[in-house]
Amino acid sequence: MARASLFIAAVTGCLALTAGAGWAAADSQPTNAQQITNQVEQRLAAERSVDLSRQIKVSTSADGVVTLDGLADSSLAEQRAVHDAQETPGVTRVIDHLSIRQ
Repeated sequence: MARASLFIAAVTGCLALTAGAGWAAADSQPTNAQQITNQVEQRLAAERSVDLSRQIKVSTSADGVVTLDGLADSSLAEQRAVHDAQETPGVTRVIDHLSIRQ
């Protein structure tokens, strides 16, 4: 009986730790596509080396895939936009559909 109680206590403790870790991870990253989109847009707007927010549309799928559409002023601007999106928490992949302004 004592072994069974000890086993149940150990399993319960493991489940509690696992559940707590899941909540902590969820709190530190965006929980939905709109939050990820907002964070990517904020990063683009904050980019000081190039103006990235003017003509770049950001969309995010439910599984964290971000798509960038629109015009970038240069290849540097395109690279910065992709990098900023990749570095955003919750982003699993970035699809680059940006064109370089002629």
